[in-house]
Amino acid sequence: MRPDQGLDAVNTSGGTASKGNVNGRPAVQFMSSVGAKCLVALGVTASARVDVTYVIGAGTNATEACQSASQIANIVEPKLPKYEG
Repeated sequence: MRPDQGLDAVNTSGGTASKGNVNGRPAVQFMSSVGAKCLVALGVTASARVDVTYVIGAGTNATEACQSASQIANIVEPKLPKYEG
Protein backbone atom coordinates (compact mmCIF):
# COMPACT_ATOMS: atom_id res chain seq x y z
CA MET A 1 0.00 0.00 0.00
CA ARG A 2 1.33 3.41 -0.96
CA PRO A 3 -0.91 6.02 0.67
CA ASP A 4 1.17 8.95 -0.59
CA GLN A 5 2.04 7.80 -4.13
CA GLY A 6 -0.40 7.66 -7.01
CA LEU A 7 -0.03 5.88 -10.33
CA ASP A 8 2.06 8.74 -11.73
CA ALA A 9 4.75 7.95 -9.14
CA VAL A 10 5.38 4.35 -10.30
CA ASN A 11 9.13 3.95 -10.85
CA THR A 12 9.49 2.92 -14.49
CA SER A 13 13.28 2.81 -14.75
CA GLY A 14 14.70 -0.53 -15.82
CA GLY A 15 11.68 -1.78 -17.68
CA THR A 16 8.48 -1.01 -19.54
CA ALA A 17 5.31 0.49 -18.11
CA SER A 18 1.85 0.54 -19.62
CA LYS A 19 -1.33 2.19 -18.41
CA GLY A 20 -4.59 0.31 -18.38
CA ASN A 21 -7.22 -0.84 -15.93
CA VAL A 22 -8.18 -3.77 -13.75
CA ASN A 23 -11.94 -4.30 -13.57
CA GLY A 24 -12.39 -0.66 -14.66
CA ARG A 25 -9.94 0.69 -12.03
CA PRO A 26 -6.98 2.73 -13.35
CA ALA A 27 -3.77 0.71 -13.20
CA VAL A 28 -0.16 0.68 -14.36
CA GLN A 29 1.74 -2.49 -15.22
CA PHE A 30 5.53 -2.42 -15.01
CA MET A 31 7.53 -5.24 -16.57
CA SER A 32 11.21 -5.42 -15.60
CA SER A 33 13.71 -5.73 -18.42
CA VAL A 34 15.91 -7.94 -16.20
CA GLY A 35 14.62 -11.16 -14.66
CA ALA A 36 11.04 -12.24 -14.13
CA LYS A 37 9.62 -9.29 -12.19
CA CYS A 38 6.30 -7.53 -12.62
CA LEU A 39 4.34 -4.87 -10.76
CA VAL A 40 0.66 -4.04 -11.16
CA ALA A 41 -0.21 -0.77 -9.41
CA LEU A 42 -3.90 -0.22 -8.68
CA GLY A 43 -5.14 3.34 -8.23
CA VAL A 44 -7.11 4.05 -5.05
CA THR A 45 -7.10 7.85 -5.38
CA ALA A 46 -5.12 10.25 -7.55
CA SER A 47 -2.43 10.21 -4.85
CA ALA A 48 -2.63 6.65 -3.43
CA ARG A 49 -2.23 3.17 -4.84
CA VAL A 50 -1.85 -0.51 -3.96
CA ASP A 51 0.99 -2.46 -5.58
CA VAL A 52 0.91 -6.14 -6.50
CA THR A 53 4.44 -7.37 -7.21
CA TYR A 54 5.30 -10.83 -8.50
CA VAL A 55 8.83 -12.19 -8.85
CA ILE A 56 9.84 -15.59 -10.18
CA GLY A 57 13.09 -16.17 -8.28
CA ALA A 58 15.30 -17.83 -10.89
CA GLY A 59 13.02 -16.95 -13.79
CA THR A 60 13.80 -14.87 -16.83
CA ASN A 61 10.31 -14.42 -18.29
CA ALA A 62 8.71 -11.17 -17.10
CA THR A 63 5.63 -11.90 -19.22
CA GLU A 64 4.94 -14.96 -17.08
CA ALA A 65 5.40 -12.89 -13.91
CA CYS A 66 2.94 -10.29 -15.24
CA GLN A 67 0.32 -12.97 -15.92
CA SER A 68 0.50 -14.02 -12.27
CA ALA A 69 0.57 -10.42 -11.00
CA SER A 70 -2.52 -9.65 -13.10
CA GLN A 71 -4.38 -12.66 -11.70
CA ILE A 72 -3.62 -11.52 -8.15
CA ALA A 73 -4.57 -7.91 -8.98
CA ASN A 74 -7.96 -9.15 -10.18
CA ILE A 75 -8.49 -10.79 -6.78
CA VAL A 76 -7.30 -7.73 -4.80
CA GLU A 77 -9.12 -5.04 -6.81
CA PRO A 78 -12.71 -5.75 -5.63
CA LYS A 79 -11.55 -5.52 -2.02
CA LEU A 80 -10.31 -1.92 -2.45
CA PRO A 81 -12.41 1.20 -1.86
CA LYS A 82 -14.04 2.69 -4.95
CA TYR A 83 -11.53 4.71 -7.00
CA GLU A 84 -11.64 8.44 -6.36
CA GLY A 85 -9.65 10.29 -8.99
